Amino acid sequence: MTPATASIARRLSLHPAWRWMDGANALRWAPGLRDHLTVGYRVDENLRRSGFIGELVPDLDDAATIGTVEEQVRAVIPQAVLWPPENTGESWVINFGILDHLAEGATRGEAWVNAFLEWHK
Repeated sequence: MTPATASIARRLSLHPAWRWMDGANALRWAPGLRDHLTVGYRVDENLRRSGFIGELVPDLDDAATIGTVEEQVRAVIPQAVLWPPENTGESWVINFGILDHLAEGATRGEAWVNAFLEWHK
């Protein structure tokens, strides 16, 4: 992940409405240490119960993890539509309805996280 994406992932992991879901990939958040954002863990019930989950951030380069963010956004905004850069010019854009802009991001993962954070202000 880029530093910008890592920062967005950290904001998501600290948000009170965020839920870790089975199958997501989590990365260790340890700034200054060698394993910062390099050691991954597949989320399951045991990991959630371990208490270690608070030291982790979602891997926004992992398709399954992005899917868990998307699922949580669609749970509250079922009509959310993702538009790729080919259709929007530069960034990934999420609308709800036809033209109502919700969020955007440099990557698919960033767009879904920004939609989550925007909805849960």
